[in-house]
Amino acid sequence: MAHECVLVSVIIPIYDVEPYLSECLDSVCRQSLKDIEIICVDDGSADGSVQILHEYSKRDSRVRVVRQEHQGQSVARNKGLALAEGKYIYFCDSDDYLEPEALQAACARAERDRLDMAFFNLDVFADETAGKVDSRRILDEAGYFRRSGAYPGIMGGSEFFCLLRRQDEYTCTVCQYLLRREFLLGTGVKFYPGIIHEDELFTLQCLLRATRVGYLPQVFYHRRMRRGSDILSKVGIEDVRGCLLAAVMNIKGLRGEYTAAEQEAVAEYLLSCLRVGRNRYRSLPEQEQRKVREWPLAEQLLFRLVMQGEVLRPEMERLQEACRAAQAGMERPGQEGLLIYGVGAHLYDVLESQPELARQASRIFDKDRQKLGTFVAGIGSPVEAPTSLAELEAGTVVYISAIRYFDAIAADIAAINGGIVCKSIDELCGERCGHNLSC
Repeated sequence: MAHECVLVSVIIPIYDVEPYLSECLDSVCRQSLKDIEIICVDDGSADGSVQILHEYSKRDSRVRVVRQEHQGQSVARNKGLALAEGKYIYFCDSDDYLEPEALQAACARAERDRLDMAFFNLDVFADETAGKVDSRRILDEAGYFRRSGAYPGIMGGSEFFCLLRRQDEYTCTVCQYLLRREFLLGTGVKFYPGIIHEDELFTLQCLLRATRVGYLPQVFYHRRMRRGSDILSKVGIEDVRGCLLAAVMNIKGLRGEYTAAEQEAVAEYLLSCLRVGRNRYRSLPEQEQRKVREWPLAEQLLFRLVMQGEVLRPEMERLQEACRAAQAGMERPGQEGLLIYGVGAHLYDVLESQPELARQASRIFDKDRQKLGTFVAGIGSPVEAPTSLAELEAGTVVYISAIRYFDAIAADIAAINGGIVCKSIDELCGERCGHNLSC
């Protein structure tokens, strides 16, 4: 297909997805936007995937099949990108499918507003192989990917990221946006080979470099949950390595000027990625943990810094001091333990990596879900407690752990229950213990 005719290059990495590949290819070939090329990069499949690809290439001249030895999804995507000729780039996973109007709508928005990136929504569904236990994660995954916030107009990428994080609606999946090829090539950003969680690295690097980003609220992409896919894979040492390297490479790749709010959002997110890797490592059996010794030396050193808690030290010290203060009886008489209100996943990440804090805190509030009680995931013991902030009695003191967001959070709490007294953990520890632990 001549370069002038291609509006969108669809890049599909393929590896042993015979049962699902036809559904994916049908959804792409039947797009209402016809000026596309479909670059299928087979990553050394050993099943019938290659035969299916050749059948489609015979029926549709837009389908191009490229083969390589098994090198992973990142290398396959990079190879497809090197071959692409379209004005826009779209990455599709080979076991998922698109709505018929997806590319036309995203491309029309990108053309109208001269966008670097056009985002849209996706949902998840369970394949029959997921099984009863894994299928319970469908609602959690659907909630993770669903966005309800309003993101109108045209924004810079860092501004868009900041708004998404504020609403706890940022997701890194590359299948949820269209990229202008000239912009992408200009950034020099590619998929990092040899890791999982490559989307964590690629998406943030692109987004923070984009100057014109738009959002379409429609659900255009359907992501399959199946056994053997990354979304349902058991945590292993490569999962830990991916989290670590994605965070570190994102830090190294930071460019440009950011507002204070944007800096805060980026910093909190990257720290969260490091915490996730750290927590997942601790959940591994000892035999799996020992595989760290097989990593390159530089990666082993980075890993040790993260595990020693250097990147988390300010948060840890502040929360540990707060728990000691609570145990010393500095709370309102009659209360046991410490009531903490957390911002999104931030507090959860910290407490999960320091379970003794969760045991000492009797009640923890989740800002997004308004869930009250002891920390979940088996840490601590269940307690009898109200189920929302609205049910707490007047005069109850709640300590806010995210000092930077104190005013905004206090206003949110007041709107729920005007009788709650909000104090910062700094206030608790500073006045009573003589320390100022702001970070």
